Amino acid sequence: MSLSIGELVGYVSLDTAGVGAGAAGINKAIGGIGWGKLALGAGAAVAGVGAALAGIGGVFDDMGDTIAVQTGASGKELEGLQTSAEKVGKSIPVAFGDIAPVLSDVASRMDATGAPLEKLTKQFLEAGRITGEVIDVQAVTGMFNAFDLNANQSSKTMDQLFQISQQTGVGMSQLASDVARNAPILKQFGFSAGESAALLGNLDKAGLDSNRTVATLSRAMVTFAKDGKEPQAALQGTIDQIQSFIKKFL
Repeated sequence: MSLSIGELVGYVSLDTAGVGAGAAGINKAIGGIGWGKLALGAGAAVAGVGAALAGIGGVFDDMGDTIAVQTGASGKELEGLQTSAEKVGKSIPVAFGDIAPVLSDVASRMDATGAPLEKLTKQFLEAGRITGEVIDVQAVTGMFNAFDLNANQSSKTMDQLFQISQQTGVGMSQLASDVARNAPILKQFGFSAGESAALLGNLDKAGLDSNRTVATLSRAMVTFAKDGKEPQAALQGTIDQIQSFIKKFL
């Protein structure tokens, strides 16, 4: 069974076992410490917390700067994008510094904001984290735009792309690039973005040059039109005949 990107995300929970024992150990340790030393230690701890908070503030400032530069957003629009970035950072295990570039590219190339932007950004980041591949946002969103998909539609296709990549071994970025390159022909045959990815991924898995194979479809389109055949049905019929022929020798 294929899983979507979201279903593969791990959840991190707080292990509270031993909290009581830990508290008892702290009480015992405190008993041997003078109050003066304890006060000095507390002051150092507060200073450390302050430094940490300042560091977090710096991270958020950097994130906002990156979003502003990459998207050209300002004012309320920039605030909305920053809020979305913070929501993404709180929901998945990824460094805040990695969020801004991805979110900015998705926002710019898909004209996405709010919840759809956050979901799609999380899918890109999680796909990269799970597969270890640096997902090319421009290549993947190029495929979405080639099929005129909005952010919500793209989210579903992103899951399909992930699943097909896992099943065929073709990287998501490469698969998306191939689909975008061949989109004009594939759309004429009535294929959706997900169906196109499945076709090209399986052609590659079978050891065929998917780009060259799709190029021949443009010539087949002319033949099907002359014969008055519906392109996608005719193509499927051809594929079925080839598979039937191969089975005779297996």
